[in-house]
Amino acid sequence: MKLDNLRPLPIAIVDEGEQNQIADLVVCIVAEKKKNAQADTRKLEGEIDRLVYKLYDLTDHEIAIVEGKA
Repeated sequence: MKLDNLRPLPIAIVDEGEQNQIADLVVCIVAEKKKNAQADTRKLEGEIDRLVYKLYDLTDHEIAIVEGKA
């Protein structure tokens, strides 16, 4: 892959607080999965999704596309 192909990709600038929010959710997911590999972590994963959608300022329509609902 060439670097020039990656340049147009939007990269969100994330402050430390936003990073920590996402990292904390990931830690919770990993801890739940260590306790029980079948644990339902969809709620936590959904929170991460919402934070990422917010970082990229996605519209409801764009979110529906990402989630395969459009």
